[in-house]
Amino acid sequence: MIREYVLLFKENADWGAIIKYLGKDFVPLENSREDIMLDAGGEKGDCHINVYRQAGLVVNGNNRIRIVYDEGIMTAGGQETKICEMHISRFSGRHIDCIKLAVKLAKKYDIILESRTHEQRAADLSSGIEFGRAHMKSFAPQRVGDALYDLMWWHLCGISQAGGEFVLRPDERLPLRRLRVEIRKLRAMMTVLDEVLVAEAGKWQEKLRSLTIKLARSRELDVALSNWRRTGSQRRRYNRDNDGLMSFMRKERGSEIEKIEPVFKLKNFTPFLLEFMLWILSDPVKEDQEDLLLEKVIDRRIWRWYKKMTKLVREHPDFANDEKAHEVRIKAKAIRYVLQSISGQAYGDDSKVLRHLKRLQDALGVLHDNYINEELARSIALKKQTDNVLAYQAGMFAGSERAQTMAVRRLLPGLWEKFIDEWEKCYG
Repeated sequence: MIREYVLLFKENADWGAIIKYLGKDFVPLENSREDIMLDAGGEKGDCHINVYRQAGLVVNGNNRIRIVYDEGIMTAGGQETKICEMHISRFSGRHIDCIKLAVKLAKKYDIILESRTHEQRAADLSSGIEFGRAHMKSFAPQRVGDALYDLMWWHLCGISQAGGEFVLRPDERLPLRRLRVEIRKLRAMMTVLDEVLVAEAGKWQEKLRSLTIKLARSRELDVALSNWRRTGSQRRRYNRDNDGLMSFMRKERGSEIEKIEPVFKLKNFTPFLLEFMLWILSDPVKEDQEDLLLEKVIDRRIWRWYKKMTKLVREHPDFANDEKAHEVRIKAKAIRYVLQSISGQAYGDDSKVLRHLKRLQDALGVLHDNYINEELARSIALKKQTDNVLAYQAGMFAGSERAQTMAVRRLLPGLWEKFIDEWEKCYG
């Protein structure tokens, strides 16, 4: 089976320099010009791609690894985006050799991983979608041994694209959130598979967990800033110029970003993702588990999570215990991430049960975020007692978060019942 990897260059990468960097054994083959016309949004010709293609390379005189480097402009829905990418396909030899080559390039150039074709990216652009990966790829019916490669590459491309957006716009809230969510999706899938993977999977799980921990503080500050802004817009006599709390939290976030940016620089982050893929290529599924159907493995773990959720809610039906409510949230989030993953759908919930699960998860998320915000506000008030304005604003923020928590908590039993009803209809 031929495996294809797309490395999307995020900087000007001269083909001649790449050849020189790879070494004298890599020789470019024929050149060709290709125009691809696409039917975008039902209007023929609205979307087109002009590609200049280097058709391949010879490695030591043998067609062992084929590399294609494309440049051009893709236009969709009136928007233009530059194409600058490298396809690496293995014709013979080992996949591992190909990924090792990709690691070597990723340490030299700013690169993100891509799973979509030109046509898929053009269709996304014409629909106004700027972030995503190959869609509608169902992994569930496959054997674990067969599904693992494509499933993990699909996840890594999502993480890589989110990482590329974060590096480009680290000061914005959404790119950071997307990056953290994408990493957590892969962690959820690794948890589902932990019984069929070799023990070394735990090391990679811990590495992924460390990345989400690094992003956690910045994410918490983003939520706090958003909630405080909302609180400010609802207050009379609000003076943005005298908003000491917002200035303080923005400064804290800037300091956090400075700490974590080196980890997510593409020349560090992309090789890490490719090294994860090298581990996947080392056949990490236990030999006696390879023929299990992925959906059977997933069903077993999801039902375990579901039963744990129902037990927790039976014991705490009013969701008044913050710790237990957070446990329910973690299980709900994991179930949703896994169900999205096996359908190949990066975002969006395509069933009624998942939509109700998301509403429950979002409400539980508000409880968790408000708890974090209250603790943050109290710590600021204690630290800044000499700053009367800041201490006052921090106290006001803590109070507003507590009021919202009480309101959301009253909604949770009803959201839980709606989710349970839909779950039983679908899976009961």
